Amino acid sequence: MFSPSAIADFLACQHLGALNRAYKEGKIKKPYFDDPGLELLRRLGVEHEERYLKQLKEERGLEVVSVPGELWWSE
Repeated sequence: MFSPSAIADFLACQHLGALNRAYKEGKIKKPYFDDPGLELLRRLGVEHEERYLKQLKEERGLEVVSVPGELWWSE
């Protein structure tokens, strides 16, 4: 069974499908490229979520329940 992402990858580029298969079989490693924009994107996302939750609590008077959990980038 193929995931929607795997099908989209194959339709976009058959070679990408072959690379993904080789990776899953342990024949190759995926290259790592540091993305300096990733930390900015994460920070902006967290700030947006905090503003939105504050709006729900203060402006709309709703109760917001926080679900504890660790994020992969932990602060």
